[in-house]
Amino acid sequence: MSEKISNLKISDNKISLHYDGQDISYQIKIVPHEMWVASWDFYNPTIFFDKNLQRQYRTPMAIHEAIEKYVCERYGLNEHDEGHRIAEYIEEEWFVKTFGKKKLYDYNHEYDKIQRNEWFSFLKKHKFKHEKGHVFKV
Repeated sequence: MSEKISNLKISDNKISLHYDGQDISYQIKIVPHEMWVASWDFYNPTIFFDKNLQRQYRTPMAIHEAIEKYVCERYGLNEHDEGHRIAEYIEEEWFVKTFGKKKLYDYNHEYDKIQRNEWFSFLKKHKFKHEKGHVFKV
């Protein structure tokens, strides 16, 4: 599974690529709030992005989600462990090749910022409070 991706095509609502000897294609949906910045549907060929994810970062994020979904479904991997690590490796390899290693910091910083905002919105919505590293119900 260490093969590189090829034949990458992406639009506002679809990603397709070739990986692991397979042609992969998923629909993309932009949603108002996505806790993990991006995710994928277990039952449908769909990837979700938080609406706050900058357009310039959608391609690497779509690559990550497409690879993660594919390897988890095909090989029965855990999406938070092995599947995520494989996807992260492929995503970063593509990103560095396309934009350079220096821009990777900016990309990771943007991801962290959106995820933090979504996390705090979730806590507030469900009446939790975050204080000094602790989360508790109010």
